[in-house]
Parts: sequence; structure tokens; C-alpha cells
Amino acid sequence: AITALFAVMGWILQEQFATGASEGVKEEVRASFQAYDSLWRERANELASVSLVLSRMPQVRAAFGTGDKATIRDAAGEMWDRISQPGTLFLIADPSGGVIATIGSQAGGSHSGEISDAPFVRAAAKQFPGQARGFAVLNGQIYQIVITPVYVASGQEPALINVLVAGIPVDAALGQELKN
Repeated sequence: AITALFAVMGWILQEQFATGASEGVKEEVRASFQAYDSLWRERANELASVSLVLSRMPQVRAAFGTGDKATIRDAAGEMWDRISQPGTLFLIADPSGGVIATIGSQAGGSHSGEISDAPFVRAAAKQFPGQARGFAVLNGQIYQIVITPVYVASGQEPALINVLVAGIPVDAALGQELKN
């Protein structure tokens, strides 16, 4: 009877220890995911802020008004280089998703200038005039993107002239940053 009592007590203690340890691990995982989610959202908010500031700069709007791809690329590229983080991607597209210029990160190991269409711009149009956020695959690389419409005053209503797409690569470097 004493042996059976010790066996039952041992089993109960083992179950309580296993349950406690399991709950502790689950709580740590939840806390880690909340930290990852917070960092992820902060990166997206920073990207959205930078893109929004760029979309409101008079030099950028003036360049967009010219319609000249080289002028648009040069003006936006100069501003983007001043305010962006290394490794970010920046696209300027027309409202239908045709890419006018690509600045920044080299997507997928090939020159990112090869990107000619951004179908996610058309999909994001229903959220305009607000910014849209999401993920896209460009040249084989996954990016977390923020899509910012650029409007100018035109008569009584603002007119959409171009769309800015800013992206952060989702890669091993991002994974390491989240891990740290």
C-alpha cells in the first residue's frame, strides 16, 4: 500500500511539474510572439512614415508632375537615399501599377529595375487615399510593403498622379533582428 501511495504521489507530482513547465514554455512563446509582432508593426509604421513624408515633399511632387521617368527616378531617389534605411526597396508606379522607377535594394540578386508591373498597387487602390500595407514577392524576394498614393490638387478634387511603394526585405537578416 505504501509503495502504491508513493507511486501515485510520484505520478501526481510529475504531472504537476510537467503541466507547470509546459505552461511556462507556452507563456514564454506568447511573450516572444508579442515582441515579434510589436517589432514587425514598428518596422511597418516606420516605413509608412518615411513613405508618407516622401509623398508630401514638393520636390517629389514637382518631379512627378513632369511625367519624365528619369526626372522622377532621380528626384525620388535622391530623397529616398536621405531618409531610408539600407536594404529597403522603393518603387514609383502609376495608378494602374505600371512601375515608373525602382530605387534601392537589389531584389532576388538581380537588378531590381527589371520590375515592370506592380499588380498589388491595383489591389490596394480600394484603400486610397489612405496607405495600404501587406506583403509582395518581387524578383523572387518577399517584401513587407507600404503603398502610399500621391495626390495633387486638381480642380475641386485631388488627383492621383503616382503611387509610392516602399518595402523591407523579409529575409535572414530580418529573422536575425527578430531573434535578437
